[in-house]
Amino acid sequence: MSSKNSLPWDLEHAMTAFQVNPNWYDEYWLHDINDLTGPQVRRRPDGSIDVDFYFGWAKRERLLAIKHAFFALLAMPIRFFRLAKAAHQRPMSALGQERTFYAPSHLATKNRAQKSGGPKSSVQPSCFASEQRRSLMSFRIRGLEAHQFDHLFALSDIELAAQGAVRRIADGPRPCRISLTDAKPGDELILVNYEHHAVASPYRMRFAIYIRRGEETFDAVGEVPEQLRKRTLAVRGFDASGMMTGWEIVEGTDVEAAIERQFANVAADYLHIHFAAPGCYAARVDRAG
Repeated sequence: MSSKNSLPWDLEHAMTAFQVNPNWYDEYWLHDINDLTGPQVRRRPDGSIDVDFYFGWAKRERLLAIKHAFFALLAMPIRFFRLAKAAHQRPMSALGQERTFYAPSHLATKNRAQKSGGPKSSVQPSCFASEQRRSLMSFRIRGLEAHQFDHLFALSDIELAAQGAVRRIADGPRPCRISLTDAKPGDELILVNYEHHAVASPYRMRFAIYIRRGEETFDAVGEVPEQLRKRTLAVRGFDASGMMTGWEIVEGTDVEAAIERQFANVAADYLHIHFAAPGCYAARVDRAG
């Protein structure tokens, strides 16, 4: 047994590595028997302190901590395997490589050429399967339609206030929900309450959004706007009835993986992306193809 002021070397390192709560050691094993003077102290029939009882108690607690460390050690290969599997399954774009989406029309044209006696494809079966898998992972991100907000910029501040909106001059990268780009300092913005999920379900929702004058709606397949890339996002899935099917928090650099995971649920009809910290709506995601 080590001195009273330090843990045994091997146990100290085990507890540090496996995050075992060390309080048991201070409370039981290192408890000074000279302090055992209270009315709840366990004593022998002759009135002396039952030291054997307390040392036995401390021994049991010590064995319990070693047991925790042992099982944590057994769990390490499983954690490593899960991390390796997750890294292997990350989308190619998250690994800094170009990601290509193959539209069904491209595949259909290839099949028609083969059936009509045209040149056969040089793509090997394994590559073709990879192409099909990537096509299933394609998605379409859209901003809000600009025309529904055009009239707001012609209103006075008093008229805007009557509609629960305010005019703002950008003092930083405020996110426009039409173009999915960030405003520059000095840009005119309208901050308005908008119902982005107008469904007949408990998940009907509206929130404040920024819009910028003269913007065109972002609408692209397989492309993530920079505005989303540099923020922490909440990705939420919904079915055709507007009921939530899944949700997760993800960094914008890995949003493709989150989209893929949410769309892996066949019940998910579309996704909404929100900025995680303020909780406001950012964009809609649909399956492409």
